[in-house]
Amino acid sequence: MKIDPSGVSPIVPRKREAKLPTDNSTPHSSSSSTQSAGTKPTDTSSTGSTQQKISRWFTQVGLSPNADYVDYKAKSVAARRHEDIRRVKRTENLQKIMNIACHVSVPENTSDNTDADWFYAFIDLAENIYTPAMQEVWGKILAVEISRPGSFSLRSLETLKQLTQRDAQLFSAACKLASVKSSDPVPRLITHFNQRKSLFDFFIGNTNRPINLANYGLSYPALLSLIELGLLMPSEIESAEVPLKQSIAIRCGETAFEVSPKKTGLALVYYKFSNVGAELFLLSKKKENTEYVGMLKRTLSLGFTLK
Repeated sequence: MKIDPSGVSPIVPRKREAKLPTDNSTPHSSSSSTQSAGTKPTDTSSTGSTQQKISRWFTQVGLSPNADYVDYKAKSVAARRHEDIRRVKRTENLQKIMNIACHVSVPENTSDNTDADWFYAFIDLAENIYTPAMQEVWGKILAVEISRPGSFSLRSLETLKQLTQRDAQLFSAACKLASVKSSDPVPRLITHFNQRKSLFDFFIGNTNRPINLANYGLSYPALLSLIELGLLMPSEIESAEVPLKQSIAIRCGETAFEVSPKKTGLALVYYKFSNVGAELFLLSKKKENTEYVGMLKRTLSLGFTLK
């Protein structure tokens, strides 16, 4: 679910011609003489660009940074213009999301069991989605939910609405490292396996080391951010002991393989996606990080037979 920063086409205010000082200007020019005693001249060289950006964004919602509304009537006109522009933009957002949803390929469902409460909650949230990349995500959610009601909870929608561009990029990176077991569709980030200690194990070295996810685009602070957002479970989880001679089918993106333990006492260690994270994972592109998959296989091969 790669989300690129983009915005609504701005209404750019007319630029004022910049008055640059000439080579003949002196400290005693008229521009400097008008400054009040004891005040410092304003340096616009670094703030001009920021001021233009602020002006451009507020112009999009009908507000002018230099407007001086001297009476109630002028303020009322400006307020109505602001609200009209916001209503139009919200309607445009919904129109774009609807158009995207209508072009998403999903299994046909002859019955319409969509929850009305879910739909109108979706409308309230989706009308404030402005970036094209996020509109595409919300369009896919709508199409999937209409086809398979119950696929996305309202909690997932509320979480998605709160995601920033950076949050979405972190979650996308996690999805590229996520593995799914055939027996459990909830994705997880496998880091290593543990060997339940026996007397014999104290006499041999443990060559198994956790995979450093930071080497594959997911640092520890990023993991903490995803946990705080409620997309990952709060801590690492150790699975139950994998029975000897039992095979586990694992899929990471388009790569699928099976593992079976070489000895008893082996358990996988991973970060598990939350229910919300698992729902949003359905929207991600199933493209794995090939370097991580290679490292995962090498790590697991120390205790498992792979095929």
